[in-house]
Amino acid sequence: PVTPNALKRLFDAGQKKLPDPLKLQFVVVAACHSESTGQAFVDAGIPHVLCCEKDSKLMNEAAVKFSRHLYQSLASGRTLSESFELAKETVRLDWSLQNPEAEVEKYVLLPKNGNHDVKIFFPRQVTSSASSRPSKSRLFPQLYLPPFHGDLSGREKEIFKVLQELSPLCTSPLGKLIKIRGEIGSGVRSIAKAVARYVSIREHSFSIDEVIWFPFWQQPKPRSNNTFLCALKGMSEFLKSGFAGLNKSTEYEYDRLWTDACECLNGKKVLFVIDPKELPHGDSLCTFLSDVFRRLGKNYVTVLLVCEDGFDSSVDMKCAEAEPTVVSLDFNSAGLGAPRLL
Repeated sequence: PVTPNALKRLFDAGQKKLPDPLKLQFVVVAACHSESTGQAFVDAGIPHVLCCEKDSKLMNEAAVKFSRHLYQSLASGRTLSESFELAKETVRLDWSLQNPEAEVEKYVLLPKNGNHDVKIFFPRQVTSSASSRPSKSRLFPQLYLPPFHGDLSGREKEIFKVLQELSPLCTSPLGKLIKIRGEIGSGVRSIAKAVARYVSIREHSFSIDEVIWFPFWQQPKPRSNNTFLCALKGMSEFLKSGFAGLNKSTEYEYDRLWTDACECLNGKKVLFVIDPKELPHGDSLCTFLSDVFRRLGKNYVTVLLVCEDGFDSSVDMKCAEAEPTVVSLDFNSAGLGAPRLL
């Protein structure tokens, strides 16, 4: 058998050059009758070990659910002791399990008298990738993206599908129109906001230089010298009006706004996130979409279009298209949010 001393030598050899925050902090022994094995890891110097008491056998279904809630709670930034108790209480309340009360008492955190009030995944303050690299001047600063509040637990698959479509491997020289479809109230808009913010701080991963939310939802500062923001604000007003009263004079103004925007975006790869909620005129949106691809050059543009039920987005832009769909959460997906609600 492998002795605690042998385990300690193994860990020391593999981690001797690592700073303390990167060293192994937590071990899960996912097996029945595993308390003696867990104690061996403690004796080898691991500060936190989760195992099953030595005289107990775990029920597989309960073990899977306990692990799922434990890891999700840890990933959300809770401490190990909080996550451990939360996972136990969540399983304890699961009516589909046989004798859940007895199941949760089989789990043991070692050392039993140790301080487990520590964060495992985020032990230090994590700086965002946007602040950890040299700042880049953006035409559309992140502060102009709409605020996102809430928890998208259970929507991981839908978000991943949209991010896949934005991957450089899925780009097209014809440009790309991604329509996120879903029922009203299904969270389509929240997913679009989350994706916009996610991509905006990881532009190198997606080969995207600017993430732009349209129509422009926030007023630029009165003395702003950002030509692009002023042009975007003007185009938003045209679009919201449905191009009502468009004549030679206003058409010239609209063209001038586009000229300013195109000069600013010259050579940049752009993600336009378009929310038609405040756009009652469908034809005006089609006109704007056509202008986006025609004026900016299709190989530089990806459009993410929010399409809630009742919105007609049937428009042929002669570009690559994708339609990820957001459906109502089922019981299993909704259950993923339980640790955040308790």
